[in-house]
Amino acid sequence: MANQYPQPEVYTTRHPFASGASFGTSDTQTLYTNIAHNEQVLVYGVMVNFIENSTASNGIGGIITLAATGSGSTEEDARFSVIINSGANTVPTNSFDAQFIHRKSDKMMTFPCPILISHRDVLQVTLERTTTTALSKAIICKVTLIGEIIKKEV
Repeated sequence: MANQYPQPEVYTTRHPFASGASFGTSDTQTLYTNIAHNEQVLVYGVMVNFIENSTASNGIGGIITLAATGSGSTEEDARFSVIINSGANTVPTNSFDAQFIHRKSDKMMTFPCPILISHRDVLQVTLERTTTTALSKAIICKVTLIGEIIKKEV
């Protein structure tokens, strides 16, 4: 395939959480961008989907639907923070609410300015449980980063 600049990129991580997971439980996944020394990745947005882990529970599966009222066990199951690390830095500097993103109709949040990942920077996505209520069922949180590869200007 010929190099195309900018080249669209989609990076997806899956974060499994067992039933009963409580406050502070976290899962970190590392993404490998495989970019050359003269390329950079710009990440423009993040998507979050909570999916019932059918292999670990009752076999139903499917995307978890959150109620409009904001209460109940399903609402508590979606209380996580998302942290993105590029190299040694957390970008943006604060974590953000995964439940807020999942609740949106497009399940996506765009950044006001893109996250820059340079050659040899480690890109990591961490999900951390933010409520003391234990998970009522096993879930998988799918986090998708949407961006592009650009050629670095010298």
